[in-house]
This record gives sequence, C-alpha cells and structure tokens, in this order.
Amino acid sequence: MSSSNNGVFLGTAREKREKLLRKAYLNQQRNEASGGWKPHTPPPQTINESFPPEFRYFRHPHNSRTHSVDSISSSITNTNATNPINDHQMPRTASQTSLNMHRASPCPSDVSFSYSNPKYFVRTSVFRPSSALATKVPLHYENVIRSSLFDDKQHLGINNDESTFRSPTPGPDFSAAHSDSITLDELIDRLTPTSTSTPEITFLYPALLCCRTYINPILLFNKIAKSIFSNLTRCSSEQRTNLLLNYLSMLIHWTKTFSYDFRTLALMNQLECITSQIVKIDPGFGTNVKLLLSDIMSKLNILDRYEQYLQLIDNEIATRLTTSALTTDIYEQCPCPKEFAHQLTHIELDRLKAIGAEEFIHMRSSDSSSASDSRSTKSSSTTLNAWTYCLEAYVNWSNRLSSFVTTEIIKHLKRHIRVKLLNYFIDAALECFNTGNFNSMMGILGGLNMLPVKRLKKTWSKANRAKLDTLEKYMNPSKNFCIYRSIVKAAMQRAEKHNWQPGMVIIPFLSIFLRDVYFIKVRSPDLIMTNDEHEELNLKKFYILARFISEEFIRCKSSKCSFARYESIINYVVTSPVFSEDSLMAASFECEPPETEHDREQLRSLRAKLGF
Repeated sequence: MSSSNNGVFLGTAREKREKLLRKAYLNQQRNEASGGWKPHTPPPQTINESFPPEFRYFRHPHNSRTHSVDSISSSITNTNATNPINDHQMPRTASQTSLNMHRASPCPSDVSFSYSNPKYFVRTSVFRPSSALATKVPLHYENVIRSSLFDDKQHLGINNDESTFRSPTPGPDFSAAHSDSITLDELIDRLTPTSTSTPEITFLYPALLCCRTYINPILLFNKIAKSIFSNLTRCSSEQRTNLLLNYLSMLIHWTKTFSYDFRTLALMNQLECITSQIVKIDPGFGTNVKLLLSDIMSKLNILDRYEQYLQLIDNEIATRLTTSALTTDIYEQCPCPKEFAHQLTHIELDRLKAIGAEEFIHMRSSDSSSASDSRSTKSSSTTLNAWTYCLEAYVNWSNRLSSFVTTEIIKHLKRHIRVKLLNYFIDAALECFNTGNFNSMMGILGGLNMLPVKRLKKTWSKANRAKLDTLEKYMNPSKNFCIYRSIVKAAMQRAEKHNWQPGMVIIPFLSIFLRDVYFIKVRSPDLIMTNDEHEELNLKKFYILARFISEEFIRCKSSKCSFARYESIINYVVTSPVFSEDSLMAASFECEPPETEHDREQLRSLRAKLGF
C-alpha cells in the first residue's frame, strides 16, 4: 500500500473510531445497567520459597529501605524529611464543574513514546466503558466475598489530617465488662449519664457502635434524652449542673465518633432541640453547646463535600469518553512506577479516612430473615446507602483499580508497550508493598491476573515475573493469609512504636478485613440464653467486634503520607474510563489471536454481543 493510501487509511480509521466509541457509549447508557461490586483478585500462584533481599515490605522515610517490618528492634537513622509539595489543588466544592487536567511528570523517563497514532491501540469499537454512575443499592457482605479471593474474575479537597473525619477510638477491653450478656433496657440504662458518673469509654464505644443492630439510633437517642430530663426534675441545683455536664460529655463522644448518625434530619433536629433545652436550663453551657453543634456541622459538611467530590468524579468519567481515552496511558502521565504507587496511597487514604466504624455495622448480610436483621433498623435503601456511602466508595475504588490496570495494558496493540506496562505495574505493586499500601497492591495484582491480561502468553514471556511471584507469595491465602497477617501485625507494631510519624502508612487489604468482620458477625450469636431461660444481648460480641474494627481498620486512619501529591496523576487515575469485561476480553483477542477452539468460540460470541 502506498504512503498516500496509508494516510487516507489512518485518517478514516480515526473518524470511524471516534464515531464508534461515542455510539458504544450511548448504547451502553441506554441499555446497560450496572451491577454490584465484582472483585478482581489474583488466582493463587505457585509459592516460591526464596525471599529476594530486595523485597522489604515496610518503609519509613527515616529508615533505610533495607529495614524489614519484622525487625521491630532494628536501629533507626533519623534524617530531615522534606515537605511534600502540592502542585495542583483538588477542587473542594461541587460548584466546580471540572477537574484539573494539567499534566505533571515528576519522574521523567529517558525513553518517551507518542501514543497519538491510532495504530498503537485496539479498535475502539470493542470498548464499552463500565458505567460510573452506578445504581445505589444496599451494600451486602456477599457482594464483597462471594467470589474466591483469587478468582479471574477519590479525593476530597481537604488536608491529610485524619482528625478532619471521625476520630479513631482505642479498642475496648472486654476484661472491663461485668458480664457476658445484657438486656436492651440495661444497656440503655448504662448508656445514660447520671449526676455522679458518665458511661465508661470502654463500654460507650462498643455499645453505641453495635446496639444499632437492635435499636434505631434515633430511638436510642430519644430514650436517653427522656431519662435525662426526667431525672432533672428530681435533682438539686448542683446535681442538675453535673448531670447536664455528663450528658454533654456523652453527646460529644457520640457526635465525634459516629457522625453519620446525625446525617438523618430527624436525629439532627433532636440534637438541636435537646441542646437548646440544656441552654435554657443552664445558660452557662451555651459555649459547650455551641462548640458541639459547630463540630458536628463541620464534620457533616466535610462528609457532604466528599460525596460531592465523588459525584464530580463520576460525572467527569462520563464526559471523558473521547478519543483521548485511547491516546494516552498511565506511563505517559507518570513514567515513574514508584511515583504512581505514591499517588495511589494518597487516593487510598482519602477514601479510608472518610469511613466510620458504624458503616461496617450498617453493611448487613443479605440474609434478611436472620434474627438480627429482623430487629435491625427498617430504613429505605436511600437512608441505608447514605449510612454506608463512604464504605461503598472505597469498595468501588478497589474494584476500579483492578479494571484500570487491565484497561491500561489491554488497549495497546504493540507487544513491547504491553510488556513495558506489565513491568511498570509490577514495580508499582512492589512499591505499594514497601510503603504499606496493601489494598492498592492487591488491586494491581488483581488487574494483572484478570483473564484478558493473563491469557497473553507472548506478552508475559517477555515480562519479569520474579517480583510478581514473590508478591503473590506474601499474599498466599493458605492458613488464612498467615503471611500477610504477620506482615500487617509487625507494621502496626512499628507504627505504634513511632507514634504514627509522617511516612508511617498501613492500608489493609479491604476484602480480607470485610471477610473477618462478616465472620465475627455470623459466627457469634446475637443473643445468648441466661440461666433463667431469658434471652439477652451478647455483650461479649459487642466488645470483640468493636475492638477488631477499631484496632484493625480505624487505627489505620492515623497513617500519614510523607511524599508529594500530584493532582494531575490522581485525576487521571480516578477519571480515566475503564471498560467492561466483555470489551477487555475482545480487546485481548485483538492483542493476541485465539489459539484454541474454545477461545475462537468465545471471540465469535463477543463479536455478536458487542456488534462488531
């Protein structure tokens, strides 16, 4: 074919690709409904018994990179840490209509590629992006752990201070409990302050966290308030002051630790009504009440802005379905895999710090016929969704990261570019491991082990699998992920030892944590039979569940990044369109043709389904 014909062909290809891509998106918007979360996680690999010395799975900026997380007593060399520089500020309100898309390449590469030519990419007619505006439904444990862990199958404009969101609370010690069980009335009585005492923190936290399984927080709030104001009529002036002070102390703990409860208009109105009555009774508490209301409103406004930001990201994804989606990739946006891993850590912490402990309790099992569900709060799906919004956003992000990795690799027709990206993501996963970002590491491994990428034998033959095999060894599921759990435990001990200094980052693998919470909830009975044949609440389960959530997840909110934040890279990762499994599989066959009859039949089926 002559050069002039080549030019005509490429020009026509560009026009057809743009039309087909927009047509596919419009058809998908009309006909496709998004489903629940389908975790993409890597299959078990053959265990390599050797641990290369370059794999050190926890790093602190004041430590040498060769320090291991297991060597808790290792020496530490203090150096002056540099302050991160924010090149671009993320939009902080929903009034801004677009994200900052300026490029920033903090680690320029010696080798540069231009991806503007259509011949570098698979035909865009096979791509049908996954809908970003998913239909909101109640979040169930089964949506997260239904598939085997190794099947083939956003940023809010705030600072990184974890105190901006709900404050972590130390895990309660069950040794302080007086009994293994308690009636609901007794629980409410113990939560109600008196003029001489307030509920001990070791009881208040697990009780407020777990009792919502049996009583609506609004009803609990009203019962406590009714008891308080009833007792006020029988108190002397001094006792009245002490009672109101203790009551305000309990309310401050509630609003600070479980802010989402007050997102419901009914409960917020009750809080304002109660506090106004307190000021009428004793004007001296006006300052305390003002600070309480100011604090809860500030927290709720931040949470609202965070949700608005996530919605802004969803809208941006929907508008970015243009040819630019297939004329650039993560390597061009951020050539350094370590820097990419650092930006993933920023994204993870943005989402992790917004999650409250109560969201794990509201995320129920789908078995609504169970005894606990029959007594649970009867809310609409909208209300339930509001109470688990941040957790859902984190689950969706974990799923998106795997799809993002697969999309970035599969969209390239050139094998050497796919090999380069395979090695890029393996290095990024290793850096996530060294940093302590286990959730992003597993998201990357999940994307590399999705079938569209996994079947590319010719591509994998040129990639460096040694690091990948070692990472998968650390995440081996045998003995209930004992290797991973020992790594996280040692990392937690080190972070506590150094008081969570900047650079101490621990982001647990979300799927394993949710599975553990699920088993605590379903394996321990909600009610236990007393000696007099009466059913009482299992108080020990309250303590175990509250302690586990607090120590294994909420404590990780104390993590602090010590490296720079680049908004352009973050914006690309969170807004770049990711494509459906069928589209990725069809693109995979364009990268490497089918070899077996089963693959050829699958390709014919995909062509008929996608219409190309």
